[in-house]
Amino acid sequence: MPPPQYQSKAYWDRRFQREAEFEWLGSGRDVLLPPIADFLKVWSRDHTDPPALLHIGAGTSTLQFHIHDLYEKFFGSDFGSSVIVNTDFSELAVQRGRDCEGERNGDGSRGPMCWERVDMLGWGDLTSLKHHSFGLVVDKSTSDAISCGDPINIHSDALAPQNPLLQRLNRVSECRSDALVLEPLELVALHLASLVIPGGLWIVLSYSSNRFPFLLPNRSSDPPARTIDLTAFWEIQIMQPVEAPSGQGNAGVHAPAVHHYLYLLRRTGAEGIES
Repeated sequence: MPPPQYQSKAYWDRRFQREAEFEWLGSGRDVLLPPIADFLKVWSRDHTDPPALLHIGAGTSTLQFHIHDLYEKFFGSDFGSSVIVNTDFSELAVQRGRDCEGERNGDGSRGPMCWERVDMLGWGDLTSLKHHSFGLVVDKSTSDAISCGDPINIHSDALAPQNPLLQRLNRVSECRSDALVLEPLELVALHLASLVIPGGLWIVLSYSSNRFPFLLPNRSSDPPARTIDLTAFWEIQIMQPVEAPSGQGNAGVHAPAVHHYLYLLRRTGAEGIES
């Protein structure tokens, strides 16, 4: 049986047709909410308005509502719908999120949040977010799914049009004999660098202990096609294992420890990538 195509929109559309709710790597509440709260605590000392938060690959997780509750704790319930932006590249997930949000708003228990259909690899989708300046990005295993995709040749005619970032990289590398190839998650990191303010956090829960090798300061070697250094935009502040549910609940039965990994990636003060 071939492995699941986690990078494929069609795969997730099929799942969302039959799944009303799914928590990839668990709810993430115990792991992701504390660093969000720490950031909000520091932010609220100097700001009365909350930082904009981008939740990528929100899917059908209930994490969005716990994030909203946390924002209410720090900033009250009067912040606008554009503060928390939930995204997914499946229109089914986005519509379900909007429907669920409407149902919850109907009883007055929660304020509004924004839902957008966004492919993090698509520059055209990201331009709809350019009016935001995000302080936080929340990523519960979305980077894992994106990383399942194939390397991207940015010389491809299908990618270059209307994407000033890729056009610029094409110009930089046009004298090279080899293609300029980026891993999918490298392209996401570049795109997010244009959306997140200096000092902002990209908070990631991943199943991998080596999800961001391109941000390691002591890389032994680089792929020959790379002409950009992503450590100019992001630094790994924290990478720590967190115990994950093993799925083994029988008393007296030994189950080996299972770990997921929490990453805190800090946006540096380097100049953003503007169109």
